[in-house]
Amino acid sequence: MTQLLSDLRYGARLLIRSKVTTAAAIVSLALGIGGTTAMFSVVDAVLLRPLPYADPDRLVMIQAASKFGRGELSPGDFVDYRNEARSSFEGMASLMASSMILTGDGDPEQVRVHSVSGNFFTLLGVRPLAGRTFLPKDDEPGAPEQAMLNESLWRKRYGARADVIGQPVTIADRRVEVVGIVPGDFRFDSPADLWLLGREGVPRGAAGLSDLRTNRDIHVLTVVGRLRPGISQPIAQAEIDGIAKRLEATYPKFNTGAGAALEPLQLALVGDTRAVLLVLFAAVVLLLLIASVNVANLLLVRLQGRTMELVMRSALGASRARIARQVIVESLLLAALGGTLGVLLAVWAVPLLARLAPTDLARVSEVSLDMRLLLFAMLVTGLTGVAFGLWPAWRAARGSISAVMNAAARGGAAPDRRRAQQLLVGAELAIALVLLVGAGLLMTSFNRLMRVDTGFDPSHIVAAEVALPGSRYSNDPLRKARFHEAVLERLRAEPGIDAAAMALRPPIAQAINRGVRIDGQPEPRPGDLHSMSFIPVSEQYFSLLGIPLRRGRSFTAADRDNAPRVAVVSEAFARRYFAGQDPIGRRIGFGNRADPNYWRTIVGLAADTRERPASPPVPTAYIPYRQDVEPWNFGSYVVKSSLPATTVGEAVRRAVLGADPDQPISRVRTLEEAMATAIAVQRFTTLLAMLFAGLALLLAGVGTFGVMSHVVSTRTREIGVRLALGAQRRDILRLVVGQAARVAVAASLAGLAAAALAGSSLRALLFEVAPGDPRTLGAAVAVLVCTALAASYLPVRRMLAQNPLRSLRNE
Repeated sequence: MTQLLSDLRYGARLLIRSKVTTAAAIVSLALGIGGTTAMFSVVDAVLLRPLPYADPDRLVMIQAASKFGRGELSPGDFVDYRNEARSSFEGMASLMASSMILTGDGDPEQVRVHSVSGNFFTLLGVRPLAGRTFLPKDDEPGAPEQAMLNESLWRKRYGARADVIGQPVTIADRRVEVVGIVPGDFRFDSPADLWLLGREGVPRGAAGLSDLRTNRDIHVLTVVGRLRPGISQPIAQAEIDGIAKRLEATYPKFNTGAGAALEPLQLALVGDTRAVLLVLFAAVVLLLLIASVNVANLLLVRLQGRTMELVMRSALGASRARIARQVIVESLLLAALGGTLGVLLAVWAVPLLARLAPTDLARVSEVSLDMRLLLFAMLVTGLTGVAFGLWPAWRAARGSISAVMNAAARGGAAPDRRRAQQLLVGAELAIALVLLVGAGLLMTSFNRLMRVDTGFDPSHIVAAEVALPGSRYSNDPLRKARFHEAVLERLRAEPGIDAAAMALRPPIAQAINRGVRIDGQPEPRPGDLHSMSFIPVSEQYFSLLGIPLRRGRSFTAADRDNAPRVAVVSEAFARRYFAGQDPIGRRIGFGNRADPNYWRTIVGLAADTRERPASPPVPTAYIPYRQDVEPWNFGSYVVKSSLPATTVGEAVRRAVLGADPDQPISRVRTLEEAMATAIAVQRFTTLLAMLFAGLALLLAGVGTFGVMSHVVSTRTREIGVRLALGAQRRDILRLVVGQAARVAVAASLAGLAAAALAGSSLRALLFEVAPGDPRTLGAAVAVLVCTALAASYLPVRRMLAQNPLRSLRNE
């Protein structure tokens, strides 16, 4: 212990003596350790920390699976899987998200509703904040309707009154009893204001959708299952596969080529962001590696100035282990200082990361700096201290007095030490290039995503959504059409409103996907149904959004419920279903085939639009909203105006209340905001990748500058001799910078090879750019080489300005 304290005191004195080197090393470590700790806080909260449910490792998500990918289950399939898969599952629960109107105890309010089966909360093991949760028996036939309030809604609308429990509230014109309060921090796949009890094990649909339990045509259920103890996921998957084969034979029209896939619930909830977080965490680990290499290089530079001291200590009897321990203690002390500053940096960066993260990122609200993160930071600090101290310690312990005296006689550093420094500099540059390439690819991808043509002009357009009470509107299409017509008339009369239109779903939102028949074409084979996006719109929709009509006509006010049924299709629709043919005048059908108005004539061909900037255009059919007989109880209004979005939102609210005093609006935002939200994950990824790459380049540049400054200082005598013998200053510059250029070129080749290996992990995150994009690779190499050359040029230029001949004369 006495020796350790002595080593610590001696190490502290040495660090204080070398203030510039010590400060550079501490800042390098703080950036690396702080960045790693902050990024680990996000990875830990989203990917590693167990879900806040009972026995979360036994929970799985059950999704429909086909050649088209994975998605939600149909209610009919869910009922069969739940009833038959009893040997592998303790139970299955389902959820369906929607928006409904809450009235009473204040103004009408549109709230986010999750309708769930009666066993949902007991399956997850969630305890209520007050009252009780739903019970499996609660949704049996004849049971009263029940609801649970989210804590935030309970406090905001009802003032956290305890007497709300046991009292009825009115949701979508239905009186339901409140039985409990859901904790505010509980969240499943998306936030909810109110939880509504299902019926007979299946969530409730809109009033016009009748009984969902036997429906296999719509896929609307999110399903979670709990495996029995000792049952592995492959065993449960095998049982599900067997049931899927029976359903395929029994219901070939809907289930041919369809099945169900299991996935651990934690991975399913994270979704595509898992790859994003892992890539970013890998980037920040590389940043920490650069910082460690940088500090190791700085330590080598410091040790070279202490070479005579260490060799003399060895000659006086100090063992190699004793010398190595002294260097390791100095490294750990340096790491402790850098780690402390890094933790302070992480304390500032963690809340910032949580704010920058996309709002729909699963469990982002759980990101925080807790004891787990502090332990992680301590572990990283200790490992880093040992890692960057081992090589300098080994180098110090193996030095010999003869080699030191020979190097001193030559007036420079030993060749093997110079090679070690160049190797470390090359490693820094190579790792920095990997980060530069990754950031460059993501930046190129994001720029192309920003410039993608969505098919419409979002400028000065505000969208607002409504969810109509199903009891009043779903079974009366004419009443629903009159409501929308009245709202549009009021909106156009508002001052400052240039144009207004209605659509079932706003732009930059996923439309309803449904099957379609093409008149004159054979029925598709089972499991290969024709599908399309389906959007009822008003006649001003295309002109307001600037969607060009390629051929035919748009809708008019004459396209009413008693007029011939018509449709406008997109170019993607025409390419898929009328390849090489003119779609104008052809007929398509969807919905109830017994309806005498089943067939619709295509009267127009519209340009393609995108539901998401990163997604290709999909086949889309538009119909006049007055001819929409479907029971959908939601809609949206798109308004073009140069007024502020809040002012436009108030105008929409007045128009809606004028048409129905009990009808609220929700989700008022500009289309530019909607587009920004749609690419929030890509923006988050690109921003952090560029930040990490910039820091890596800075650290690599500082490391190169520090080493080259030391190399130049040790070669001052040699350079003075060269100048005395007639060498020109440009020859000296070429000599020193040329050595750095060779290191940079070798590092670039190694970095490009490493970037090629890492490119596959980025492929899924890129939009219209390949991992081997030559322009991006060339730009990254150019930036790296220029940085390395600049960091090498500055020290030799400064030395030449001080005239090395003068120091040679002094000797």
